[in-house]
Amino acid sequence: MDYVIIAVVSLLGLAGHVALYFWVRFKIDEAVITKYLESHGATSLSTAAITTSVCRASDIRPDRCKLVVNSSVRLRYTAAGDRLFVASDFDA
Repeated sequence: MDYVIIAVVSLLGLAGHVALYFWVRFKIDEAVITKYLESHGATSLSTAAITTSVCRASDIRPDRCKLVVNSSVRLRYTAAGDRLFVASDFDA
């Protein structure tokens, strides 16, 4: 019985560490994209520019960049879906 408890606690600890790793990695990538938008003085950026300039400048893979942008609460697309902006700039 003791081994089962140790195994369950170990698996839960490992799962927690993996989840924390992926969450921190996501937040870092999100912050990099947000800082890129803010540092270039752009309130919005076309989706084509996201996959080229942002990913190239930050060394984030284009597929990872798209995943972060699509999953982010802070980064949003316009209603037409052709421009990306930082949500805090437009929320009021």
